[in-house]
Amino acid sequence: MTNHKRLYRGLALILGVLLFLAPIPAYALPIMADTENLGTPEESETESQSESQTEKDTAPEGERESESAKPESETSPEQTTADTETASESSGEADSESGPAEEKTENSPIYNEDLLANSRKTAPELHTQGAIVVEATTGQVIFEKNSHQKLYPASTTKVMTALLTYEKGNLDDLVTAKASAVYHNTLVSGGSTAGIEPGEEMTVRQLLYCLLLPSANEAACVLGEYVAGSVEAFVTMMNERAAELGCTETHFTNPHGLTNEKHYTSAHDLYCIAYEFAKHDELMEIANTTSITLPATNKHGERVLNTTNHLISTRTKSNYIYEYARGIKTGYTSAAKHCLISTAQKDGMYLICVVMKSPVLEGNVVTSFVDTKALYEWGFKTYELKNILKKGTAVTEAYVSLSADKDSLVLETDRDVSILIPKGSYDESLLEVTPPETVTRLTAPVYKGEQVAEASVKYDGIDCGKVGLVTATGAELSEFMDVTIKTESFFKSKTFILILVLIPLLFVFYLVYISIASRRRHKKTVYGKRYR
Repeated sequence: MTNHKRLYRGLALILGVLLFLAPIPAYALPIMADTENLGTPEESETESQSESQTEKDTAPEGERESESAKPESETSPEQTTADTETASESSGEADSESGPAEEKTENSPIYNEDLLANSRKTAPELHTQGAIVVEATTGQVIFEKNSHQKLYPASTTKVMTALLTYEKGNLDDLVTAKASAVYHNTLVSGGSTAGIEPGEEMTVRQLLYCLLLPSANEAACVLGEYVAGSVEAFVTMMNERAAELGCTETHFTNPHGLTNEKHYTSAHDLYCIAYEFAKHDELMEIANTTSITLPATNKHGERVLNTTNHLISTRTKSNYIYEYARGIKTGYTSAAKHCLISTAQKDGMYLICVVMKSPVLEGNVVTSFVDTKALYEWGFKTYELKNILKKGTAVTEAYVSLSADKDSLVLETDRDVSILIPKGSYDESLLEVTPPETVTRLTAPVYKGEQVAEASVKYDGIDCGKVGLVTATGAELSEFMDVTIKTESFFKSKTFILILVLIPLLFVFYLVYISIASRRRHKKTVYGKRYR
């Protein structure tokens, strides 16, 4: 009877352990639990971004070159040495194969043939050799003329110099100009200057004013040495950064833009650089300044700096002014002719315009300003930025489990979607908003505003990208259903299977143990009586 009692006690103990463990959900046993079947909210969510102050229109003194600064040959940038050409073409091919808009290089604009077709019908006639106009918030090109042709950029080069300086330096740093920069071998006499002297101390901010307003060539070299240690190292950085920004027809040889046959870019590439430049308010503030007086330095008295950009200043010319324009940079050399990078904002649109190789017409008419102003007036008159899909628009539904009161939740758009279209052409029937074929089932609790999917947006067959879909309301967790589901999950989990395997093994081990112990006691009893 004693052995039977021990057996019964062991069975009772094992059953007690089983009854104790059975109701415990798997999440309470983290080491052994199989969490793949728990259905937590996190797992049910889908995975969801060279001029001067005295510039003359025909040949600006400040950016005028001496003969020594002309190219070694009279070839255009398109006819440069074969090795440079091959490298640029291969880079261009890579960019052209980049696929749809969402795969484009960081700053590269979008060429929409429908918009360009409209442009060709109504755009003004230009004198400029290369040009591009882009609505920057959408990245849509609304006008282009030879925008990928390699041309000399002149002092529009300094936009890249200023951008790199801003990214790598500190505007309040005090810089001492070195003779190696002030008299760098790429500079020429008679070029644009702010009169910076060797040993002169100026802040980076002050040097940027010298660079972007009177277009001081020596300021470009001083900043290059400040950022990279040498002008040559800085030029390498310029080319690397240009490639990062999506430039495919660009090669720099200096930080100021004086003509060199291997120093070229395109209207497209200058847009890519200008787009990045315009992201920085401090740079745009400097570039949009028409006149400023810098305090005296250790080598120089007060400096009065005036912009060469007649699009924003009436100091010497009033017929080029455009009230909506801001910045950025002019350029002129005898080889490059007049170049201009600028921006304009009106009616919610943000245009960036680049014109290159603009001639001077009879009567000293500088066509870089004339063409840019005409393009802005035409662009704002012809196009509009239309909100085609508002934030909060219901698109589809998602099923919800473990909720106390809801079986599904409405999913709505998380932002506005705007596109650039010809004015007055919007047709709501051409809008397509396509949610995913299946939306992952949600698990309560779900909170309002959780993004759980994305929808693709098209207008008239044109891909407008994707918009996030978020929950319009929340869903509270049902405590009863939560316990029920977790209990069911436990009985389907590896933990429960492990327990079912262990219990018979423990029972067998217990029987073996009892049997062995019983035999030992029996032997002890028998032998103890025999030798008593």
